[in-house]
Amino acid sequence: MPDDAPLGAASVALIVDGHTLVGRLVCRRLAATGTTLAVTARSARRCALLCRHLHDRYGNRALPYLLVPDSPADPRRLLAEVTGELGGIDAVVDLAYTPGAAHPLGAALRELPAGRRRVVLVARSGAAPEGAGEEPPPAGTHVVTAGPGASARRVAAAVLMLLGPDAAGLHGRRIEVTGGGDDHAR
Repeated sequence: MPDDAPLGAASVALIVDGHTLVGRLVCRRLAATGTTLAVTARSARRCALLCRHLHDRYGNRALPYLLVPDSPADPRRLLAEVTGELGGIDAVVDLAYTPGAAHPLGAALRELPAGRRRVVLVARSGAAPEGAGEEPPPAGTHVVTAGPGASARRVAAAVLMLLGPDAAGLHGRRIEVTGGGDDHAR
């Protein structure tokens, strides 16, 4: 998928921690475009319910996957499983990203073909000092931070903008979303 192509019926998006408020908003918007969704959540039950809801409401494929956060080999297994079942991954939205920590999906994401992926990592602003012991995210990765007062809707809108064709020329490392609502992110 070229960088300037919109996600849609022929696209696959992996949403890590899709059960969060931002995750659910992103899933709903992508499902409405016909994007096939691979979703992880901290609870297998929550994940299955979310995927069933997305399928029932939008009619597209939404499949639940398990990701064991503390297992170093699990991100590779997850990406291989999703790629094998769905034919590839066009976009990854990781809502479990913590700046300053080793990114569990980082090495595995580097193995995906560069032309077929867009990666957006979402973190709370100030979760850790920028770059503190952190492995740099793969090239083409955007980090969205939810600053003080950031609403889930605005954070989700930033994520969706970065997944769309209008972001083709953006090469920034971090975008901070601040202010604007009572439905706080995550």
